[in-house]
Amino acid sequence: MRPPRCDVCDVDAGGDGGLVTFLARDSDREWREAAARDGLVGHPPDTAWLCAEHIRAGRLLATELTIDRALDRLRLPAVTTPRNGASRPSDTGEGVEIAQLVGDLAVSLSAIAAEAGIARPVVETHEKRDWVPMDRTLPPHCPFVDTTTHSASSAGTTVTLIWERSHWNPAEIATTHTVLHVTSAHGGEVTVSAYPPNGSTCVRPEDLTVQGTPGSTAIEVLSALGLTTRLNQRGRV
Repeated sequence: MRPPRCDVCDVDAGGDGGLVTFLARDSDREWREAAARDGLVGHPPDTAWLCAEHIRAGRLLATELTIDRALDRLRLPAVTTPRNGASRPSDTGEGVEIAQLVGDLAVSLSAIAAEAGIARPVVETHEKRDWVPMDRTLPPHCPFVDTTTHSASSAGTTVTLIWERSHWNPAEIATTHTVLHVTSAHGGEVTVSAYPPNGSTCVRPEDLTVQGTPGSTAIEVLSALGLTTRLNQRGRV
């Protein structure tokens, strides 16, 4: 086994950290079959060491993603949970990266769903990439749209968090936005949407719109990121 160094940030993963096993790829299953057959000893390729800062988010991703995709997600500020349990405001003072906003909302989605009335909520995560062929370019050399959806539902109540990223290429983003939508079985609706300017991934307070009355968990996440201090009667942050 490899020493306990976090596969995300390379700090000591001992103490409150630990091992997390993700969804198996074909190569991971082949490795485990060979290990069982031939008595091989080593670090399983679908298992990562995660420190205290990353293990909570890692466990949330473990049932939905393979290790390569999960580590890519964990290396974004989005799914990093600080050691003191509070969300981290942007270092620039001019807003917060949308990846961090999405990650903090995703980590809190079970609590948001519970506040909406879903007993024992189970959050499902789905990702997809849609290619957009143009100017005679074809996949994988054309623009594309990545969409990540986190959702939980029960008895007519649905909580959905959607994050969409439109890319000209892997290094250049065109637009991005995220929408948290809560629909209750009794007809109430809450929508929190963040639309940074084109070409930007930074969410400022003026880029955020709230319709309806969010629960305390969503408000706590937004406030911790410095995106809102109050909601006026029209629901504008």
